[in-house]
Amino acid sequence: MISWCIRFFLIKRYSRLYKKVLNFEDLQSKIKKEIVSKNVHSDYLRKYTVIDVNDFDKLPLISYSDIQNDVLSFLETKNNHLSSQKIIAFAQSSGTTSAKKWIPHSFNNILYNYLAGFDMLTLYLKSFPDSRIIKGKNFSLTGSLFKKNDVVIGDVSALIAYYLPWIFSFFKVPNKKNALIENWHEKLEILKKELANSDIRWLAGVPSWLSIVVDEIQKKTNKNIRLMWPNFEVLFYGGTGIDWHQDFFKKQFKRIHFWQVYNASEGFFAIQWNQNSNAMALMPHYGIYYEFLDIKTNKLILFKDLKISNQYELVISNVCGLWRYRMGDIIEVTNLNPLLVIIVGRTQNCINAFGEEVLENQVECALKELRLKMNFEIDAYTVAPEVFENGKGKHQWLIAWRQEPENLELFEKELDTLIQKMNADYAAKRIDNLVLENLKVTSVAKSNFLKWLENKNRLTVQAKIPKMSNKLEIIKEIISS
Repeated sequence: MISWCIRFFLIKRYSRLYKKVLNFEDLQSKIKKEIVSKNVHSDYLRKYTVIDVNDFDKLPLISYSDIQNDVLSFLETKNNHLSSQKIIAFAQSSGTTSAKKWIPHSFNNILYNYLAGFDMLTLYLKSFPDSRIIKGKNFSLTGSLFKKNDVVIGDVSALIAYYLPWIFSFFKVPNKKNALIENWHEKLEILKKELANSDIRWLAGVPSWLSIVVDEIQKKTNKNIRLMWPNFEVLFYGGTGIDWHQDFFKKQFKRIHFWQVYNASEGFFAIQWNQNSNAMALMPHYGIYYEFLDIKTNKLILFKDLKISNQYELVISNVCGLWRYRMGDIIEVTNLNPLLVIIVGRTQNCINAFGEEVLENQVECALKELRLKMNFEIDAYTVAPEVFENGKGKHQWLIAWRQEPENLELFEKELDTLIQKMNADYAAKRIDNLVLENLKVTSVAKSNFLKWLENKNRLTVQAKIPKMSNKLEIIKEIISS
């Protein structure tokens, strides 16, 4: 009865959600006024003499390093300089590409994650009206948390589990206590037993970590996962792409859908709009005001000036003290009404040791194209430049394979050629090995990557291996792991 009521509620609310997404500009204008009006007495807005929404443009663009001291001050003294709101929790980032970050959240801010969950299910059920996922259980990978001065600190997944309304516990595995276990190895042992005996119908989380859980359950029970979860339907994923894990999940389940979301420690931003594409609708009603930094002109662009196929860095502001905060994520606009986007990379994920400026998106495109020619599956990888004493060098690749190509030397040559095709600067440096030699691939076990995370105290379900780095240290550390 409860599942039927929830299903009816989700299907009926689609029309309201559709109107909100189409009303993007008006809703964003209201949110901008709201977050300023609720914080006009904060130290931060006073510092820049912001007394109403008309002064918003006085605020500078910032990154986390600009507010780090204010965050640390709050954690020590409870003095909030960034906003006038009651902060009850800090979402801790995985910290794989930078130092750890702690992002402030109010109770209302956390509630937006549950609203996003409803919207995610609403859009999925709109595309698949015969779905029966509400009748069974769901499993979301959850991190851990701790308290400091009565403030909860943890992965955003842990915060969502910690504050989850009790009624939703009927549909979720495992229980809150087990979900929040800190030690990954201990948690995995408990998960394997509980998940093997549950009617799991959908998964949510980072694909690389979910694949580990599925693998471990099958090893423990010596049974195929599709026999344990005969009603399984969909994997809701975010944090990383699905490309290198899609084949794995397709092999495990007789049928599976993939549905992408765009969420982060800073907030929940976008949800896949329909089954025809993984493009996501940027949601205008989650208390976040969006601006867009054109990566070509480095100018801030408002919604009305966005152009299809252009790429922008996402800039956000919210009521909890993130003011014109640069996310570092590069999105590409695929549609304007509704506003649909895809994530194409991060501003930090670029190799530029020799002026080659190779972007993550170019590397991913090269791998996808090569996959059409050669039979291989990648579990995890990272790339960094090696600089020789004579000033020349090469790009070093470290790859954990699910299926290694038959001819690794040919793989190296073909991949190098495709990256040249994607990037003229890289191609110029490769002429006659003048500056760069052909890239080199070293194969390692997936356990090397996991051990590296553990050594860095980053073995959490939201941790991501940095795919690109300008320093070779990460590769050396992973190999030695």
